[in-house]
Amino acid sequence: MRRTFAVMRHAKEGDYPTPQRLEADGGAPRILYSAEDVTLAVMYPDLIANLDAQSSGRTGPNRTSAILRLACGGRRIIFSGDATIEAWEYLSSRMSNEKPLRCDIITVPHHGGNITTDSSKERSEQQKLYSEIINPEYGVVSVGTYNQYGHPTEVSISSLKEAGVKVLCTQMTDKCCGDLESIRSLRSTITKPARSMAEPVKTPGGKSKHVACFGTIIAEVSSDRVIISGWRKWLQGIGGFAAVTSFNPLCRPIYRQ
Repeated sequence: MRRTFAVMRHAKEGDYPTPQRLEADGGAPRILYSAEDVTLAVMYPDLIANLDAQSSGRTGPNRTSAILRLACGGRRIIFSGDATIEAWEYLSSRMSNEKPLRCDIITVPHHGGNITTDSSKERSEQQKLYSEIINPEYGVVSVGTYNQYGHPTEVSISSLKEAGVKVLCTQMTDKCCGDLESIRSLRSTITKPARSMAEPVKTPGGKSKHVACFGTIIAEVSSDRVIISGWRKWLQGIGGFAAVTSFNPLCRPIYRQ
């Protein structure tokens, strides 16, 4: 709560508009935007969940991460931020008539990282998330080639695969290939906006950076369908990586469709 009060005090002293709490309304999503058949809503947290998360110590910031839903007709995209399993369980307990929550696309929580602080429960919690709580068709992992957190994890990707979710990562990591520069040279130019480079880019420690996989993921959404722009072309093109002996991504079965 001290952090919340500090932000509100700063806004007041700076003569900014009064901050608004963007929270779910108890057991119901709170609509932030609505036009024709498009709505954007906060599904989590509500006031009680927010207060509980903020009082939970070092795990609080992720537990209070917002879960948003963009709906267009019968199609849905869930933006999950860094939401932990506690957040998903709380949300699930309020979805009495809609379990598991169906959606076309989910941004994979925590960039494909852990959703619980108990490592012994990570696999079971990830499996529960995608079997009991939410049922997406596509899982989008926003991840950088070089990241200090080890995202995405094997547990996260395998849990998505077991649930039949199609996995798309923005960039490749060392979970995909032991020699990322050999992949960079084979990757066709990403023409859509993407933080990926055709020429070698490395960290001071010699680690590769900005190696594209799918690049920026663009979803075309209408009231009756969702299309991932370039999905089929990507499936065909990525087959060329098979010539690289060290290419063995966690989501390998996806390429055999």
